[in-house]
Amino acid sequence: MLARGPRVEFASQPARRLLREFFGHADLVRLPSAVETWLDGGAGVPLVRCLGERRITIDHVRGALILDETRDALPLTAREREIVAWVARGKTNAEIAALLWISPLTVRRHLENVFAKLGVRTRTAAVTRFLGLLDDS
Repeated sequence: MLARGPRVEFASQPARRLLREFFGHADLVRLPSAVETWLDGGAGVPLVRCLGERRITIDHVRGALILDETRDALPLTAREREIVAWVARGKTNAEIAALLWISPLTVRRHLENVFAKLGVRTRTAAVTRFLGLLDDS
């Protein structure tokens, strides 16, 4: 990824997205100043930056930067995770209720709690957040 100094030789599209999202950095000819400062300091330990429940870790390995994005665990109960997993498989509330031996109204209540915890309004958005495909925005 690096050429000489803080100049970027190559950056994949996901790496560009991560640098833009975590550092507000649009120019990919040079690295963000925080990354430059970290490299100038020797880059002895990985650089970590958080954005909500998301975290990026940057490591310097043999002249390249390795970017790794992780997420904190979603604040869902085991039952809520189970229900969202069934939603992800395309099941309706009635089908989920039959599978779990609970009322369809209980399924609906669990989903309402999931929507509130994840900050979404639809089943599709809940599933994409659950699967890690949707950002906080």
